[in-house]
Amino acid sequence: MQSLVVIHQKFIDETARLNQDRTEQLYFWGVLEEKSPYVFGYYPPETFYVLVYFPETDSFLLSEESYTRTVFHTELSITVENGKLLFNARQPLYGIMKTWTDNDAVVLRLLVTIITEVVLGMFFMKYTSRSLLTVIGVNVVTQILLNIVIWLRYYVLRNSVSTYFPLLAGAEILIFLIEGFVYSKLIKREELSRPYLYALIANVFTFWLGLTAVVLGR
Repeated sequence: MQSLVVIHQKFIDETARLNQDRTEQLYFWGVLEEKSPYVFGYYPPETFYVLVYFPETDSFLLSEESYTRTVFHTELSITVENGKLLFNARQPLYGIMKTWTDNDAVVLRLLVTIITEVVLGMFFMKYTSRSLLTVIGVNVVTQILLNIVIWLRYYVLRNSVSTYFPLLAGAEILIFLIEGFVYSKLIKREELSRPYLYALIANVFTFWLGLTAVVLGR
C-alpha cells in the first residue's frame, strides 16, 4: 500500500503533467482519503476540478467540467460512472436554508459568544434579570447581523478574499458600537458604569476566540 506522501507526490506530478497542455492552469489543493469528507478550509476555491487516483492501476481520472461553489454551505459528492466523474451537489436554496436553520457552527458560535460575554460581564456589572436578558438579547441580534455579513461575503461577493477582512472589521466595529449604545441605554449606570469598555473587551475576546478556533480547526 502506497504511503500518503507518495500519493501526494503523484497528484503533484500529475497536476504538473496536465498543466503542460492546458491554458487554464490547475493548482493542487489537497488529497481526500478513503471516504472521509474533505473540507477546503477558510478560503475555498471558487471553481475547481476533481482528480481521482486509482492505486490499483496507477492511473488518474480528471473531471471533464469544473464545479463552481455557489452557496454559503455546499456539500458535493462525486461518483464514477462509465469512466466519468459525476457531481452531485445540494441545491443552493437548500444550502442557504440549512445554513440558517440547522448549521451547528452557527448555533455553537452564538452559544459560545453569549456564555463568554455573560461571564466577562461579571467583572463589569452586578447582574439583574433585566441586565442579563439585555446582554443575551443584544448578542443574539448582533450574531444574526454577523452571520448576515458572512452570508453576503460568501453568496453575494462570491467569497472574495479582498473583501473579507474589511467586511469583518466593519461588522465587528458596528457590533461593538451597537452593543455599547444599547448597554448604555438599557442598563443602569450604577449596574454598568462603563458600557463601551465592556462591549469592546467582550467583542475583542470573542473575536480572538473565533480566530483561535479557526486556526486550530484547519
